[in-house]
Amino acid sequence: MSLQFRSLCKRTLVMLLIGSFGLVSTAHGSEPNSADEEVSFFGARTIAKGRTALWLTAGLPDVEIGALYGLSTLSDVSPTVRFNYGRGLRIGGGGLTAAARFRMKFAETHGWTIAVSGSPGLSLHMSADDHPPSSKAGAHSVVLSPLVGSLSADKLLTPALRLVLGIEAGIGFFLVPERLIHTPVQAQIGVELHLTKSLFLLARADLGVDMYSQYSAGQADRSKFLARFRVGLAWLR
Repeated sequence: MSLQFRSLCKRTLVMLLIGSFGLVSTAHGSEPNSADEEVSFFGARTIAKGRTALWLTAGLPDVEIGALYGLSTLSDVSPTVRFNYGRGLRIGGGGLTAAARFRMKFAETHGWTIAVSGSPGLSLHMSADDHPPSSKAGAHSVVLSPLVGSLSADKLLTPALRLVLGIEAGIGFFLVPERLIHTPVQAQIGVELHLTKSLFLLARADLGVDMYSQYSAGQADRSKFLARFRVGLAWLR
């Protein structure tokens, strides 16, 4: 029985290795058919004018649905809706964030594409006790973020694998339960794998710091570690 079990494990391992090698070989061999299919969802390469794409990612601490639409050869827009179950590494409550990213590509050099983006948004969270420095446990929070900017770059490592780097900073205002200024600063790294002509695999990590300071009398400034991890799929139409 022991020999049969070991034999079964060996056969299963070989099948997994063969399957993994086949998937990687297919992905690396699938080159975009045209420039219209060269796009980065989180990086700098904008989608072709008039084309659209959709994506879904899930991870810590949210699930996000997004769309992408090409405005011109150098710019695109992507509205997103994020369903939150925490913030950073703090888990609790439930919330909703709606935002729109406006991206402009401005340079290509040494294989890198570089772009700037602006992403205003509005957030509602149903339990503000996980949002420092709020001490009102269980209170709802509303955050307006009119100024969020980022600098991003991406580069093809293989015909199908794209590396994405970025840095983002912004300013937001807690309207409820306390009047606070919120300033997140974070670095971003991710990869995007072109699986088929229209399907992409996405993975990304954001690491940084949340900084809070009251603009009404009272509490001193505070800061907390910020982290976000997600994987998902994107579909190019």
